[in-house]
Amino acid sequence: MARLWREASLATEAEGFLARVGTSILEELDGDALAVRTLEPEQHHLVTTAFVRRGALGVAHPAKPRNELSAGALTRVLAWIEAGSIEHANATRPTAIARELLRSIADDGSWWLVPLVADSRPLGVLLVAADKGLEPRRLAALCEPLSAVLAAERARRELSQLREAAEADKAAALARVNMRDIGVAVVGADSGLAEVMRQVEQVASTGAPVLIFGETGSGKEVVARSIHERSNRADGPLLRVNCGAIAPELIDSELFGHERGAFTGASAQRRGWFERADGGTLFLDEIGELPLPAQVRLL
Repeated sequence: MARLWREASLATEAEGFLARVGTSILEELDGDALAVRTLEPEQHHLVTTAFVRRGALGVAHPAKPRNELSAGALTRVLAWIEAGSIEHANATRPTAIARELLRSIADDGSWWLVPLVADSRPLGVLLVAADKGLEPRRLAALCEPLSAVLAAERARRELSQLREAAEADKAAALARVNMRDIGVAVVGADSGLAEVMRQVEQVASTGAPVLIFGETGSGKEVVARSIHERSNRADGPLLRVNCGAIAPELIDSELFGHERGAFTGASAQRRGWFERADGGTLFLDEIGELPLPAQVRLL
C-alpha cells in the first residue's frame, strides 16, 4: 500500500501509474486483469484509460476505448458511482450497471466493479477480473491512490483548458485593439532603474542567456519581460517556470521533455519547457532552487 501511494505522488497520469503498479495490484488481489474507465459526463462518454493483464508488460487499450452513454445510462452510472457500492458481476449475465461498465471490455468471466470517487466527485470505475472472492474494504483501499491520480490528472487537464481559453480571449481582445501584447511599464525606468534598463537594452539584442538577480518581489519577471519585448524573439512565447516547485525526480522531464517509452510509465511524448519556449524566451524563476546536479546539466 505504501508503494502505491508513493507511486501516486509521483504520477502525472493514470496510464503511467498503472503501467508501473497494475501488475502488482493484480498479484496482490490474485486477479487476471483490470481496467480503469473514466467518466466524461459532459460528453456522455465512458473511456477506457488503461487495461492491464496479469503477467503482461505495460498497459493495453481496447479497439474501442470510448463508449457513448444514453441519458438514462449516464444517470444510472452516476448514481451508482456516487453511492459508492462495490458490485460483483458475471459478464455473461450482467446487471444493467455491469452491462454499461463492461461494454467493450468483457463478455464473460467474473468481475468486480469498484467506483472511483475523489472529494465526492465521480471519476469512473475500476474493473477487476477475479474468480475468487475479494474483500470490498481491500478493493476500496486500493482504489484510493488511483482516485487521487485520476483527480489530479483531471484537474491539470481542466486547468490547461482554462489557460488555453484565457489565452484565446486575450489574443482576441488584443487583435480588436491592434495590439501584440500587454506591455508592463517598469516603474523607475527613467530614474532609479535607468542603469538596469540600459543593461536590458544592451542584452536584448543578443541571444545570450541572462542572469537576473533580485529578492523575491523585486520585479525580476518584469525585467525578463522587458528583455523579451525588446528582443528579436518578441513574437515568440514568454514562458515562466518556477524551478523551486519542480520535484527533483521530475526536473529533466519537465525541462527537457521525454519520448514515449523513454522510461517506465512514459506512456506518451512530453514536450519540455525548452521546446515549448522555442523561438521565444524561457524565464527560469528561482533557478538557484534547483539541485546542483540539475544546474550543471542546464549549463
